[in-house]
Amino acid sequence: MNMNSLLSVALQMTEGENQSRYPQHDAQKAGAGFPIMRLVAIMSLTTGGIIDYAVGAYKGKGTGEHALLRQIKDSIHKDDIVMGDRYFPCFFVMGDLQSIGADGIFKAHSQRKYDFRKGRKLGSKNHLVIWKKPHKPDWMTQETYDSYPDQMTVREFKIKGEVRKRRYLGRYFAHPMMQNRRAKRDDYKPSAVRVTQRYVP
Repeated sequence: MNMNSLLSVALQMTEGENQSRYPQHDAQKAGAGFPIMRLVAIMSLTTGGIIDYAVGAYKGKGTGEHALLRQIKDSIHKDDIVMGDRYFPCFFVMGDLQSIGADGIFKAHSQRKYDFRKGRKLGSKNHLVIWKKPHKPDWMTQETYDSYPDQMTVREFKIKGEVRKRRYLGRYFAHPMMQNRRAKRDDYKPSAVRVTQRYVP
């Protein structure tokens, strides 16, 4: 079992041939800004080393964090635990982890609604809920879309704590592989704290 963190950054680069491959931001006048490259990497929390990475332009089809992660998902293995920020816990990323047999724990996305009164209650602020498959994104082929299940069970829980003398109250997702009813919410707290340590400034 390996514990890995997903990193997503945008890098300003030097001029020259990079400008055509990695265009600058739209808000900048031509020639007045730097090329921007997007990078998504899988980093081992055991060694601190980069296991794999993918790069793309700052904008355009197939250059988002999810698309870049799909390019390197073969570096995620069965029983791995993958952690990341709130951008990653979408249906298709979770579905990819499920098909691999890996676990994932992420900060909750701010646009998703959470109601701990619903679903299968496992404890206070701790339950299993059903996620239904969304409509097919424009970038996804029908064959790939059909390979995902119509729905999946996801564990959601909420914890309190303190990182760097700052209190936090966070909602987190645990991947379907983490559905063990006997596992208490506190069993996942160390991983959730690691996520918070990584993404709390």
